[in-house]
Amino acid sequence: MSTAILLGDSHSQVHFTHLMNMFPNLNVLERHSNPGWSTKSYLNSDILDKLPSADTIIVGLGGNNQKLDESFDETVTTFLSALKQKGIKNIIWLGPFWSDPNIRADVLKRHEWTNQRLKQILPSTIKYIDTFPISFGLETTDGVHFSSSKYKNMMEQLLPTIQSQIGTINSFVRINKWWLLS
Repeated sequence: MSTAILLGDSHSQVHFTHLMNMFPNLNVLERHSNPGWSTKSYLNSDILDKLPSADTIIVGLGGNNQKLDESFDETVTTFLSALKQKGIKNIIWLGPFWSDPNIRADVLKRHEWTNQRLKQILPSTIKYIDTFPISFGLETTDGVHFSSSKYKNMMEQLLPTIQSQIGTINSFVRINKWWLLS
């Protein structure tokens, strides 16, 4: 059975729950969904130091990046080094979601910058998943976050991509009957 760690921000409080339901046989060793956290927040805590080794880590970070300059690159590199020191080789990174510019233009600016930057700087060994296409234009609850059903729908759209990256648990994915009929 594959092992995984889930590290994220406020969005992951909901979408990690949906992912765990879609992968019921994935052995999640630890889950951290901290509102307002970024890669820098995790580096400044002791969480990364205490992580166990796992087959895969799913990172759901990017929306709380406050450094919209090259210093972000070094923070991401240090973050990835900390994960690799734990023996984690398979890293799946869910990028920041779209935000409604009529309500939170400031957040959209950060999310867009960070999304583009992560696409540029992450090594090719990291599977980066751009969440903008699946979240663009969706109704938000506060300009930034989505309803649970919207997160679930987005994770269902990403399921084949995530499933292909996790590897050995592919045969254990739970598919709802309505998927087979649609």
